[in-house]
Amino acid sequence: MKRKLRLLGEPGEPTLGVARRVSLGQVTVSVAGAGDGSATAKFVNALVETGAAPTDAAADFFIVIRATPGTSKGRLQESALEEGADLILGSARPAFAKLFGSACARWVNS
Repeated sequence: MKRKLRLLGEPGEPTLGVARRVSLGQVTVSVAGAGDGSATAKFVNALVETGAAPTDAAADFFIVIRATPGTSKGRLQESALEEGADLILGSARPAFAKLFGSACARWVNS
């Protein structure tokens, strides 16, 4: 067992990304994930393509995009983030974002 043990809080450890909020009609969606934020940006960009607009309003719906944390601290942070989520995705899925965005748009029109 001659491997280097990682210390909690070591530089280079993935951190939780900042949540981004978009408005889909009357529904405000917050999207967050672990890592560098690229998965969150990809998902939010797909929502914007369906007609969402960036906003600072309080979120009605919270989506978390999972990552694979390398440390126990990262796993605890992600677990805490997931506890408050309405929906947890295994990865950023643009196809799902488009379906979700169009479903929210239908809610507005009905």
